[in-house]
Parts: sequence; structure tokens; C-alpha cells
Amino acid sequence: MSKDNDIDDLFSDKMENEIKNEIKKKRGKLNLKLIIIAIVSTLIIIIVGILALDFASDKYIENSYAKEQQKLELENIIMNPNEYIGKERCMEIGYFKFESTYDYAKRIGSKVIYAGSANYLGGLAKNGISKEGWSISNIPLSNDINKRYSSVYGGRNLYFLYPYVQYGENIYDYQKDDNKTTENDLSLDKENIINDFHFLNEIDDNKIVEMALSFDKEYTYEEVNSMLDSNLITFYWVDDNSEEAKQHMIEFKNPAFSVVGIKSIDGAGELRDDVDGRMENFKAALKQLKEIGDTQDIDENNIKIIGVVVVGSPKELKNIQNNPMIKHAILGTVVDKY
Repeated sequence: MSKDNDIDDLFSDKMENEIKNEIKKKRGKLNLKLIIIAIVSTLIIIIVGILALDFASDKYIENSYAKEQQKLELENIIMNPNEYIGKERCMEIGYFKFESTYDYAKRIGSKVIYAGSANYLGGLAKNGISKEGWSISNIPLSNDINKRYSSVYGGRNLYFLYPYVQYGENIYDYQKDDNKTTENDLSLDKENIINDFHFLNEIDDNKIVEMALSFDKEYTYEEVNSMLDSNLITFYWVDDNSEEAKQHMIEFKNPAFSVVGIKSIDGAGELRDDVDGRMENFKAALKQLKEIGDTQDIDENNIKIIGVVVVGSPKELKNIQNNPMIKHAILGTVVDKY
């Protein structure tokens, strides 16, 4: 009789409900476990994804910044007379985006002064709007030193004038149509020669003076070092203009907007006394710039010098003022000797 009851209980609704409840419990636990696994897996994927994105972004910024840094440092080796990069920093402004800042220093004798800073947007932000701009001066370069433009940092601008350009009364630092030379007025235009050597008589000899000298023609590097005291020279202006560019300069009578040359200071602002070392450093920078795709229109086997920057006391600079190779002499920044 009891066996029959057990069989009845086995197929009863009670047993069926108990089985269903047990299955429901098991399923609930399984679903909860699956939900927890899914949440944990999703969190792990998100965290790993963020870490991977951070790592990829950091490596991209690091590589992009290194390339930009190399290019700017190489360019500074052959540009910006007496200047060097004194400080640099890079700040991430988003994934695969960065902003870099370079602070420039200028060495004049034993003194180092602030020469300004430059900001660059890099990575995916490269084509964005630059946050730093410069005012454009429309002031003509003339013999009146009080009317010349200086930088916002207090340094007096250096100007270079091409030996193959016959400059008129006003020498502009920007291209202007009415500054254009025509065939009719070229022969009638009186050439303007700027010579600031006379200012040296008004400067105490406990000062250090920077001057940009533009030559009457092209010279070789060896000729310049034999005709001028190389210890005074801190920059040799190399003519990098093609024949087409020269004709443009002659037509518009423009001074040099930016110059390329052989510097006497290295990347840390230290003076290089060895004239051969200066040239080797210049050629090495040109080679490296070419390797990264930034070519200069300069024949390394036929380098022509058309000007220099000299730094010295007024007494030292007076000794070279009558040198026949000097056509224009433009005063730069003056600082205390110590």
C-alpha cells in the first residue's frame, strides 16, 4: 500500500511543482551568475580598452612629439641667429592630440635673455588653430632707429639685406605691390645703405652689442673667416635662394624674411670656437633634415655667405666697421657685459 502511495506522490502536482521550483531556483542562480559574468567581462573589456587606448595614444603622442622635436631642433641649428631652445614641454589635450611649447633663449656674449616662445598643436590636432600669433609690422626699415620694430620681449629685430637687391628709401619687412621695382625706375632709384656703426660711439664699452652685417657680394666661408675676426661671428648667413627667388627679391626689393646659416652656438647655447666644427654641424643638420623630408635649397659643396651676425663690445666692433665687404650694418640687441 505504501509503495502505491509513493508512486502516486511521484506523479502528483506537488512533486511537479517542487521540481519546477527547483529548476526555477537553479535557472535564477545561473542567470544571476551569467549577468555577473557579463558585467565583469564588460568592465574588464572597457578597462582593458581604455588602458589600450591610453597606451596607444601615449605612444602615438610620444612618437609624434619626438619627430616634431627633432625637426624643430634641427631647424634651430641652422636658423634664428644667437638663439637656442632653452625649455620645451608637451601636454596631452586629448586622445592622439597634444600641444607643445618651446621657450627660446638668446645668447649675447655671456648674457642669456628670453627670446619668446612658440606653441604647436600636434597629432590629430595638428591642423587646428594656433594659440599664439604675432603682430605684423608695417614699419619700413630706415636709418631712423627709433622707428624700427622690436619684439614684444624687448629684443631688437635683426634685419638682413640681399647683396643683389638695390634698396630704395624705405625697406619694408613685408611684400607690397607699390614697393615693386620696374625697369624704368631701377636705374633712377638711389640706393639706401643702412650703416649703424655710428651708434657704437654712443654705447658704453661695458656693453655687448649684436649687429647684423650684410655683404656687398657672395663670399666663401673661408674668405669670410679670413676677412673678419671669426671670434666675433656668431652666425653666417647662407644664401639659399634659387635664381627664380633672387629675381623675385630684386623685383620687390624685399629684405630677408627668415635666414638660414651656420651658427657659432650649439643646441645648448654654448659657443663653438672651432670654425671647421661650425661648418660640420651645419652640414650634419642639413643632412638630417633631408633624411626626414625637409630639404633646403643649398648646395653643400658650394656654400655662399652673404652676411653675418657679430657680437662684441663697441670697441671690438668698431675695428671692423671699415671692412669693404660690409654693405649694410644693422644694430641688434644691446645688453650689459655681465
